Amino acid sequence: MEEEETVRYLCLNLLWGQKLYQELRFVLVMYGEKTAILVTTKLDLDPVNIIELYSFRFKIECTFRELKQVMNGFGYQFWSKAMPKLRRYAKKNDSSIRRNGG
Repeated sequence: MEEEETVRYLCLNLLWGQKLYQELRFVLVMYGEKTAILVTTKLDLDPVNIIELYSFRFKIECTFRELKQVMNGFGYQFWSKAMPKLRRYAKKNDSSIRRNGG
């Protein structure tokens, strides 16, 4: 069950940058005691959609962090015998390095 929360926001399109100004859409958000400033280059997006998209981004980043840190999801390296071994510290003139077609 999802909780409902009252969110107040103000949406402004402003020029931003140095010398070469770009128009950006700023959404100032207040929810509870918290505030946030969201920014996008998509000037046609509805402010409510921008807020929803940023909330999905947070969920994705939390899931990725869990996968990486808690589950060690990226701790394994797979190597196939068909793949040539990398020689990261070999010198460029080393003739024993496998080249394409050779």
